[in-house]
Amino acid sequence: MIDSDMYTLNRKARFLFPPPIILALFLSFDLAVSWPRAIHLPEITEVSIKTWLAIAVLIFSIFIILISLLQLLFNKTTFNALHADHTSKLVTNGCFKYSRNPVYLGFTCVQLSIATILDTNVGVLMTLLLVVFITQLHIKNEEAAMHKIFGDEWIRYKNKTKRWLNTPVFL
Repeated sequence: MIDSDMYTLNRKARFLFPPPIILALFLSFDLAVSWPRAIHLPEITEVSIKTWLAIAVLIFSIFIILISLLQLLFNKTTFNALHADHTSKLVTNGCFKYSRNPVYLGFTCVQLSIATILDTNVGVLMTLLLVVFITQLHIKNEEAAMHKIFGDEWIRYKNKTKRWLNTPVFL
């Protein structure tokens, strides 16, 4: 395929699979592979420390997603991954100080938490595939749009803040 065909294919894939749909597909996969265990009531009522930690990470992840989306909203810029070119302000504070993609980081942690709660090792491993899908379909496109819109300001932010997580949270 030539570059324009690849671009068209990537664009179609991005519109068919926006980030929330990708997350929903991965979570559905987790449920599908854990279904026999998930409906066995005695196993569900026995909550291990691993499950409690996964629940805590899940709650924290949802909090990060919501706070990040609110930051974008309060800064009057788009949070629609399909229209990154409509971004009006480069948000670099709050959650965006630690990750250029805190919403996607939250999505990834939701996937990992649910897979852990459902005790599906395949789902835990699928988290890596989720990172690849979101990076290839959405993040790289968004980063190209940010570079085009914000130029040197984007370069400085990109050099200062990592794509997924800047520093360990507890350090």
